[in-house]
Amino acid sequence: MTTFIISLILVACVLTVLFILAQNSKGGGLSASAAGAGQIMGAKRAVDFLEKVTWGLGGLIVVLALLANILRPQFSDELDELSNTSVAPISTPATPNQDSAAQAPVVNTPTDTTKK
Repeated sequence: MTTFIISLILVACVLTVLFILAQNSKGGGLSASAAGAGQIMGAKRAVDFLEKVTWGLGGLIVVLALLANILRPQFSDELDELSNTSVAPISTPATPNQDSAAQAPVVNTPTDTTKK
């Protein structure tokens, strides 16, 4: 699901760039190439349409980014838990004067912290 939302964000970003490039910095944009007022979209309406679509795509990107963050996989949280667990250090015998060959070394093995 998150991959789908991220792909929608990328499409919205590309469309935003295209709509911004279609606008003129001085407000002309597509209206500068409009030959007459008899067209379906007049010069003023083209600028309004491009501006509204640009704002709408920007809002869509923000909403999709928040949604992707909310629905992100919980796998990263499990990795954070595993990295925060500490393993006890290997302990040494309390009395070093005893015969060390007779005793087996004491080793603390980490326990399995994964949830099953």
